[in-house]
Amino acid sequence: IVIIAGAAWLCLPFSKPILQSSVFFSMLTLAIYSGGYVLIFVEERYFEIVYFLLMPMGFYLAGLLLRLKKKLYLRAIPIALLGLFVYSCWIEPIDYLVRWKGVDRGRFEQSKKLARYDIRGKVASDYRWGLTLEIAFYNNYKYYGTTGHGEGGRDVWEELQENDIDYYFVWDPKFKFGSDSKEIINDEIKGLRVYSLKENSKIQ
Repeated sequence: IVIIAGAAWLCLPFSKPILQSSVFFSMLTLAIYSGGYVLIFVEERYFEIVYFLLMPMGFYLAGLLLRLKKKLYLRAIPIALLGLFVYSCWIEPIDYLVRWKGVDRGRFEQSKKLARYDIRGKVASDYRWGLTLEIAFYNNYKYYGTTGHGEGGRDVWEELQENDIDYYFVWDPKFKFGSDSKEIINDEIKGLRVYSLKENSKIQ
């Protein structure tokens, strides 16, 4: 709506000097970014420059409309449009905060439980890269990444040894880790097994 309104405004005869101002280039940037990334949308963060430009441009156009000499009942139209614009700018951030409130609380609780086991050094996981990365962030682990399952667990073990990994997080309950490493958390966290690769379960 802002882009269409701005384009219509720039087409008016009295707005020709604006074509040489920063307003024109801001509108052009909005049009190019929005039109181009709609076709090849990758991630929302690529639209951040559009979001930053959209608010000042929207308020600028609303200010121009309010300065026009109109009858009182016609001035209510740009005021209503301004209210709609402000609402559209605020509704998504508020909705995001409400929907994602406390979303990481469970992961933080998992991190506190793992902190009791004094896990240090490099860690890796079979899958669930994002979840393990958050736990590593809370507990200051050096996270190597994911390994997958390899073939019978043997390839995984060799990869972990080559990269000098100290602890291995296994999220898949069906995966049988092909080594004698000690499992240290004993079902403390549902769905997670943690193996200490420097400790042998047979020696214990």
